[in-house]
Amino acid sequence: MIIIAAAAIGIALFYQYGMQDEPCVLCIHIRIWVIAFIPLAAFAIVIKQQRPLLNIAHTLSVLLSCGLLAKCWELFGVERGTIESSCMINAGLPQWFALESWFPTLFEVRGLCGQSPELFFGITMAEGLLAGAILALILTVTMSVYALINYND
Repeated sequence: MIIIAAAAIGIALFYQYGMQDEPCVLCIHIRIWVIAFIPLAAFAIVIKQQRPLLNIAHTLSVLLSCGLLAKCWELFGVERGTIESSCMINAGLPQWFALESWFPTLFEVRGLCGQSPELFFGITMAEGLLAGAILALILTVTMSVYALINYND
């Protein structure tokens, strides 16, 4: 999960800085969901021998996947015009979680919603993110069920 999340953020930054496709508020929210997998996966690696904590980590990974999927669905809907959204020019985060101020290179909103770039073969970033979020949910649910079946004490 650490490698997948880091790769996803790397791709997002390549499109932002290499391709000059500025991220919208929904893109920034998706980055936050994706980055949340990194400390959770690191925590799971550290506590892998402690079953109750590992079960909590698996549950949190499923919840993170659900949150990611919801935000990707919203981005997809805004791009397709099936969801109306007023796009802010800031991340809308609370003062105590001001990622936009602390790490503007990664979390500053610079673009408008509804115009995601094409990745390849006509697939837009919104479509790719939605597919990735669905796969993340399938993976986290599968791994959680596997862990419960095989490692339940």
